[in-house]
Amino acid sequence: MTGGLFIGLLFFPALLLANEAIVLSVSGNVRTKKETDTQWTAVREKQSLTSGQQIHTQTRASRIKIQLADNSRLDVGPNTILNLENLRRDAPSIKIFLGKLRAKISKVRRTKFEIKTPVAVCAVRGTELAIEVDEAGNTGVDVYEGIVAIAKNDTPGKEMLVSEGEHLDVFKDRPLSPQNKGELDQDSKVVKNEVGLDMSKEQVQAAAAAEMRLAEYQEGKTLIDVFGKRVRLAEYIMRPAADTFKLVVLNERDDRFDYFYYRGQFNKDLPADLSVALKQITGQVDSPPEYYLKNYETGRSNTQDKIQEIASGGHLVDINNNSVTSDDITSIYDPGSDTIIDITGRKYYQSVFDTYEYKINDIKKMYYTETNLSSPDLANWKYAGETMQTAMEWPSGEDFFHQRISNFYGNGTWEKWDNYIISDEGKIAPQSAFSGQTTGTAYKKELVNWNYQQVITASEFAGRKIDLVVEPKIMIESGLIK
Repeated sequence: MTGGLFIGLLFFPALLLANEAIVLSVSGNVRTKKETDTQWTAVREKQSLTSGQQIHTQTRASRIKIQLADNSRLDVGPNTILNLENLRRDAPSIKIFLGKLRAKISKVRRTKFEIKTPVAVCAVRGTELAIEVDEAGNTGVDVYEGIVAIAKNDTPGKEMLVSEGEHLDVFKDRPLSPQNKGELDQDSKVVKNEVGLDMSKEQVQAAAAAEMRLAEYQEGKTLIDVFGKRVRLAEYIMRPAADTFKLVVLNERDDRFDYFYYRGQFNKDLPADLSVALKQITGQVDSPPEYYLKNYETGRSNTQDKIQEIASGGHLVDINNNSVTSDDITSIYDPGSDTIIDITGRKYYQSVFDTYEYKINDIKKMYYTETNLSSPDLANWKYAGETMQTAMEWPSGEDFFHQRISNFYGNGTWEKWDNYIISDEGKIAPQSAFSGQTTGTAYKKELVNWNYQQVITASEFAGRKIDLVVEPKIMIESGLIK
């Protein structure tokens, strides 16, 4: 699962009570206490929160995501202090004293949701916004969707409306002023407009349309999937930053929409020919590669459910000489000679990550946090329910490319990955089509005639699935497949 490439709403068996919130995910050092308490306690995933509870993300690496009873969501940034003042549906309010908060307030609510700061009150309904409060209480508000009515605490009757795509600064020692309002800066627009998780079909398509204009590789076609459904497929690779690449795959069927992205940040700015760096992602023999991944993120979604991988702290390791024999690579494909070469005992450098998280609907399933690892095998892996068992089978017979990988966790949850190679007509590829080849020029020449399909089901999906079809051609051309 750590390789990244192909390895909404959170479903809970019971509905939240009207005066409760629940912790979707937590990372770093996050504490909570009631206003009347003196002791802070650590926050846990799935923990229920009630009115009057304070939250403190205590370090630069700390953050927490919270879901309210009406499906509104709060993403609390690092070094932030806030109070969940009132979680009742009829009069909800929170107060942020310091730090950063991103909130997506449900469109179904009939009453306004108040977000208070030391100097202002923001009244929102069906809105997505970000708020930042400095140590003096000065407040910056970015509105990504909807309208926010903002009033200063010392002049409650005077409101200013901030619309989608606008920013407003509210200062402690100055009155509200149109001079302090303007359009979102370019970085803030990218945060909203870039394809990512927790987006509707329409938002993904709009963001993808903008990204495709910058794409360096792009493919698209219509085909039939393994279930006989027609799929409109679009794929592109672009560089959102000088040192970063991003692969996006969009699948549209008559009755569903699924998408995937893989975003990787390298150790330095990428070359003009992007494929030079992408070919080095899997590692290099004898000498360290010039380009390697420092961080990456993958996301899969059907606009309701999502699967996410996040890895950071990438550094080069000679994995054939680190005393961990299970990681040793004994042979690789050499594009120069178009042959498999023996590298037993030779140096082989790959990027190894200090932290890794794999999450389904914001719930951690497997993860580790280490420092300067020499191999993932040395990481202190943690799993949902403390254990994980994996099973592999070939449901369509060993003569066909249909592999199922199932993970079963100690807490009773599970997920299944059905991986296919299929034709444009939805037929599963026989093993004989590739004549036993799994890499090399002949393999890639045959692979462009086929497609990957990956169907993921999970105990958290409530009977739903994430169903993705990918054309390998774009990955061959860009160097992601050697």
